[in-house]
Amino acid sequence: MKLTSIELKLAAVDVPRIALNRSTKAVEWGKAHTFPAKLLELVRNSPTQSSISATRARLVAGEGLTDTRNTALTAFVNAKLFVNGKPSKTRFLSALAQDYSVFGGYAFQVIPARGGTVAELHYQRFSTVASGEMDAEEVVPNYYLCRDWKDRRKYPVQEIAAFDPDAGAAEPQLYYYFNAAADQDYYPQPTYAAALNYLQTEAELGKYHVGNVSSRFSAGTILSLPAPQAYTDTDGNVVSAEYQQRRFNEALKENFTGPDGDRILTLFGEDPEKLAKLQPFTDGTPSDLFSTYASLCREQILAANRVPSPAIVGLSTGASLGGEANTLRAAFSLYYSSVCRPDQLDLLAGLKDVFAHVAGVDQAALDELDITTTLPAEQGLTATPQGQAQIDALIASTLPRINKLARLTQMYGLSAADAEALVPADPAPDAATPAPQTTTPVA
Repeated sequence: MKLTSIELKLAAVDVPRIALNRSTKAVEWGKAHTFPAKLLELVRNSPTQSSISATRARLVAGEGLTDTRNTALTAFVNAKLFVNGKPSKTRFLSALAQDYSVFGGYAFQVIPARGGTVAELHYQRFSTVASGEMDAEEVVPNYYLCRDWKDRRKYPVQEIAAFDPDAGAAEPQLYYYFNAAADQDYYPQPTYAAALNYLQTEAELGKYHVGNVSSRFSAGTILSLPAPQAYTDTDGNVVSAEYQQRRFNEALKENFTGPDGDRILTLFGEDPEKLAKLQPFTDGTPSDLFSTYASLCREQILAANRVPSPAIVGLSTGASLGGEANTLRAAFSLYYSSVCRPDQLDLLAGLKDVFAHVAGVDQAALDELDITTTLPAEQGLTATPQGQAQIDALIASTLPRINKLARLTQMYGLSAADAEALVPADPAPDAATPAPQTTTPVA
């Protein structure tokens, strides 16, 4: 008897090569610039990475951009940051944080005003942007936008100039920011790049369990068939037994392998003695082996994302949090200071680059600008000498009074009255600047 084994093989996931498409003139990240969409798919299908990315983005966005003593900047932030055509400073910052947590980069369109200033900012989905080629000075002069890079006929590629405040352009420009990697000139390196295969495996394990449930936890089946006989078809061609076996195995592999393949095979025949026989069997795989792989995936994904404790990203640790308050607080502070705060500084760096060209905004206002963040693990810290020292440093800082009050109440648990008593009043704000005329962003 000839035995044929059909194995399930999962394709490895790697960061793809970057190449210039001579037709579109875009530098593509993966074939047809589809790797950004692949990253989104991997994150969405991995429970661990999805939780990490969502928590990271939420901590990075915090409660939004702080108000400053410069009324021109405050007015711009409150009314001129757009998402899907609607002004929302909260959604704008959250969208940038989400893209940065998934891709390691973000983008937005800069709408110019008369006089070379900035009128509006419009969020641009990072996955829709492809870089142009660098010029002789290693500067990217333009980018390319497409709503769906897999369907360029339906969504034509559009060119947009890179942000250049000295160009005096009347058309929208694109501000594009990413965390530079040692071997990447055009695109970012996701934080979890080393764990891409674990994201894929975690998703496939989920599909496997869905298949088990839908097939009533059937372990497997041996299919016994009569040996095929060579025959001559209607055109006079000899169809060998080997060819019939190969074609059958190909069809079986196509329809009955994979994590979500069918589990039921229906056969028809006239002679009961010649019917194929199905014999259920147990594959001998311990049930806890899949749990072991699931745990391994989670550990590797957490490590790649530099998460010191699963609890801070909403994942179970298998222990009561009540007895680990100090450990959790330390893990929260470490994660914020080593991962989230650098992300905030990267977002602020890009925004300040553009805000510097808003009419009426000066350097002092940019220095005050920050992101308000609430860390739940910091509650109760005021009772310690370390907490009091942090409060004293906050009061003595150059942050605007409204930001100091917010941090004292949100991060350190002080009452509004106590915070008001500790922080002196700010000096009077400067005069407001009239809003400039605007143009329309690229669709």
